[in-house]
Parts: sequence; C-alpha cells; structure tokens
Amino acid sequence: MLTEYRLYDEFAAGLQFPYYFGENRAAFDECISDFGEQEVGNGVSVTITDSDLILRDDSAKPFSWFVRSLRTAGEIWGEKIDEKQFWDRDAKPFILTLFSEEDDFPTVKSQWGAYGVDVIEAPTPPSSLYSE
Repeated sequence: MLTEYRLYDEFAAGLQFPYYFGENRAAFDECISDFGEQEVGNGVSVTITDSDLILRDDSAKPFSWFVRSLRTAGEIWGEKIDEKQFWDRDAKPFILTLFSEEDDFPTVKSQWGAYGVDVIEAPTPPSSLYSE
C-alpha cells in the first residue's frame, strides 16, 4: 500500500467494499464506516502487514487523512444504532493491528505517533515456539 490508490485497492478487496466503491477519500470514509449488509459479528478487525510501507510513496497529506478516517470509523462503529430500523446494531469495536519487521517498529511508532496514535510493541514470540 505504497500509494493512496493501492490503499484503496487493498481495503476494497480485503473488506469487500461494494462494487460501486469510487476509489476516492469520501467513498473510502463511507465504506470503512458502514459495511452495508455484511455481517461483522463481534466487531471489525483490520490487520495491516508491512505497516512501515503504508503510503510511503505519497506525501504526508494522504497519511494524515488515512489516520483520521480510521479514527472516525472507530468512533462510528463504537456507537450503538437504535433507530428501530433494519440497520440497527450494537456498538462494535474497531481494531487496527499493525505488523512490521522488528527493525521497522521505530518507524511505525514515529509515523503513527505523529498523528496521536498510541502504538504498542507486542513481544516477538521466541523462535523455539515454532521449532519441533
């Protein structure tokens, strides 16, 4: 997801945005906050691998917008909708998990931290966990 347009492609595919998704910021904001009739179960979980590369080939403006969009989506998903309509739902958590190589963690923490996002480093499991 080195550019804004690759980001649209990845999210549209991964979260099954509708066919009419317009691949622009307004359409992204709408689709990330409302999955239409898709069932989300207990909440929404977005996982991004190689998170140090997000929008690397674009200016800071798309990244700033992206963080705001995700933050807004989290707020919207976190609100209960009770309008006595078919789209009513309980409040749902919106969880973002970022993965990167251990050496790239300072870059990820700095990049997201610049926009007020608290990034926590999860411990790397010992390699013995995967050996026989």
